[in-house]
Amino acid sequence: FETNFMFAATERLRFAGSFSWTDAEITDGASIGDDVVVSKGEKLPLSPEYKTSLSVEYGFPLSMFNAQGYVRADYSYVDEQTNATQGSTLLTSSTLLRGTITTMPDYSITNLMFGIEGESWSVSLALNNVADERAITYVPTRWTDGRVYSVRPRELTLNYTKYF
Repeated sequence: FETNFMFAATERLRFAGSFSWTDAEITDGASIGDDVVVSKGEKLPLSPEYKTSLSVEYGFPLSMFNAQGYVRADYSYVDEQTNATQGSTLLTSSTLLRGTITTMPDYSITNLMFGIEGESWSVSLALNNVADERAITYVPTRWTDGRVYSVRPRELTLNYTKYF
């Protein structure tokens, strides 16, 4: 199930969001010889049950720049998820490289942005990952050396665009 919405509360204030619920599980198992590769009822890897996002944006005129300004906040949440099925580790080429199934915890990220848009230019200042969440998005099953993949750390960005 997935749904999205956009709502203009006023001429300047807008809300948007999305929600998804996924019941992703194996309906038929599979084997290679005596090794069960995928068991019936296992959750599909990298398939969080819930994901959601919300945003709010407020626009306002900036007559001194002959431009429009805006402030925006974005929030996203990703439920916990696993990195593999039971049989994933059996499919690697070496027993030395076989990892384990890991459940990556849920996480949420908040971003903030301020911007100005002129007729032929725009500039924005954004603070992404405000809380500096070090969410793990993937733990490889093939490597057992502790490597993980994560969301980007907190970052401040400044963008300028000129339209020709």
